[in-house]
Amino acid sequence: ILILGSFFMRQHTFGKENVRSKLNTSIVEQYKKLAVMGDPTNESPFKIYMGTEKFADAPIRISVFSDFECPFCKVVAEQMPELARRYPKQINIQYFFYPLDAKCNSNIKSRFHENACDAAYLAACDEKKFAHVHDEIFANQEKLKAGVLVELSKKLGLEGCMANEENKTKVITAINAATQFNLKSTPTIIINGKKIEGTIPSGQFFAIFDEILKGEQK
Repeated sequence: ILILGSFFMRQHTFGKENVRSKLNTSIVEQYKKLAVMGDPTNESPFKIYMGTEKFADAPIRISVFSDFECPFCKVVAEQMPELARRYPKQINIQYFFYPLDAKCNSNIKSRFHENACDAAYLAACDEKKFAHVHDEIFANQEKLKAGVLVELSKKLGLEGCMANEENKTKVITAINAATQFNLKSTPTIIINGKKIEGTIPSGQFFAIFDEILKGEQK
């Protein structure tokens, strides 16, 4: 019975791995067919991770258009450290604010995410602290409506940032960068100039990145 159980377990595991492999192959083929829209014309000063000194020098270049109040954007934010760990010297990740909030985004017609602009203003305050502030805001996403941004601004030494006009200008500049990609929703991820709307499992990102690196070696 134990031998049979072990056999069927291996078969079940093999079956799942086979399905996963086919999905990864499919996503790579879909990625290859995407139109090349180019990296954002203007580089973002807000970096999540840099494996090389210059953004353009990395073989894997990711630009994330995101909203701090968007649940799927939080999923992407939590994937980024995993991607960086796997490709530490080959990947650069930059962030562009795209709050789904009419308070700062003229492309949005309502206060859909009422705290998204204020969250962006806070994150835009200090470029050196951005990656940490980015992680803190997403970690507290469920509390944004409860006024946690004010608490975070005090905790992070960024008081007054949400009312700072210069920070508002930085956010609007990032929003305008989305025009190049005809952005419709968040998250939108630009990988080496190709647009992916929404998110995909980390394993599928790995498959795309491995294909990119394979091409670099030719």
